[in-house]
Amino acid sequence: EEKGSVVDVLKEYIAIPNQSPDYDKEWATNGYMNQCVELFVKWVKTQDITGLNMKVVATDGRTPLIFIEIDPFGTPEDKRNVLLYGHLDKQPPMTADWEQ
Repeated sequence: EEKGSVVDVLKEYIAIPNQSPDYDKEWATNGYMNQCVELFVKWVKTQDITGLNMKVVATDGRTPLIFIEIDPFGTPEDKRNVLLYGHLDKQPPMTADWEQ
């Protein structure tokens, strides 16, 4: 996969019917969450980011966490911490309210 080709990966991600555990009580057994995690991990690895350390943290009964840490680089002033948070699950589509 070409570095930076995030659009195709996003299309694939959107096609996975991975819903929030609030809406999908079978999330742990249906495999959609794991598909999303695998897709994201694979894409991150293709980015060839220097100093990247990544691990998937899985705890029984909880959705998995993808933990990524990138070694600092640049000048001492550039070596500040940044925390980003996101989630891989989605809300169910509310198509009854959509217009064509």
